[in-house]
Amino acid sequence: MYSSASNHTRPGLCGTTKQGQAIRLVVAGMAMLLTAVAVADAGPEPLEPADARGIRIIGGQGPMLLGFMAIKKTATPLEDRTVIEFDISGLSPDFESATLDLGLSNLDPGPPQTMIGIFDYEGDGVVTAEEFYAGVFFRDFEFDNPPRVINVDVTESVRDAMRSGWHYLGFRLSTEGPDRFWVGSIVGLPDPMMTVYMPDCTGKEFLKSKCRRGKVKATLKKAMPNIDVVATLDGGQGQQKNTGDKGKVRFKWKHVPSGPHTVAVDPCDVRGEAICP
Repeated sequence: MYSSASNHTRPGLCGTTKQGQAIRLVVAGMAMLLTAVAVADAGPEPLEPADARGIRIIGGQGPMLLGFMAIKKTATPLEDRTVIEFDISGLSPDFESATLDLGLSNLDPGPPQTMIGIFDYEGDGVVTAEEFYAGVFFRDFEFDNPPRVINVDVTESVRDAMRSGWHYLGFRLSTEGPDRFWVGSIVGLPDPMMTVYMPDCTGKEFLKSKCRRGKVKATLKKAMPNIDVVATLDGGQGQQKNTGDKGKVRFKWKHVPSGPHTVAVDPCDVRGEAICP
């Protein structure tokens, strides 16, 4: 089993990345809600580490920081661990899921498979040699060649850290098996990072549209804050605006002819109808 600074364990999640939910609002006449349908996916936001280092103990000496990242444990005795810290202070609590993205190469491919363990802890943004021992067991996973980037679900770890008020979340990667792993740029692969999936839509969007004197005005409310949305009238040229801190934005079209008209706002596919006299 993996060694840790604590014997407390938690189950990890092994599922695929979740998708965010959006809704479709269809408005008839001036502002009457008719239907709501889920339509959109979550958008990925990459998060670079605040720090990422390899740490080694050899012959009972160390730990010492390395200039590369690896995960292995040999009979020498020699053990390499990789430690990564992320600044999560700016993450929105509305995120849908998160993955730890690791570029890995196995120097000893084939059976039996060696498990890589992930231990999480509260960091400070700087990896030190003492982080060789850091963390509480979160989950483990298998990896065999070909060398590639894999995406490990760490959603619950990030949620727990945010609930605890951590500003930095650290992951320590280690193994007790015979396989040796290179991590990141030492084998020409991307260095570790995290991908956080944010919903494009809140599921509470409301679009109010109306027409007076040949002008159609539409107001989108309760949208995701600070995202770009595009509004079109009857499928014409789009107007791109930002929802701002309040998740609210207004659109206007002039010289609109008489009759029914449809306003559509993407990416949440919110739709409204306005009738010009």
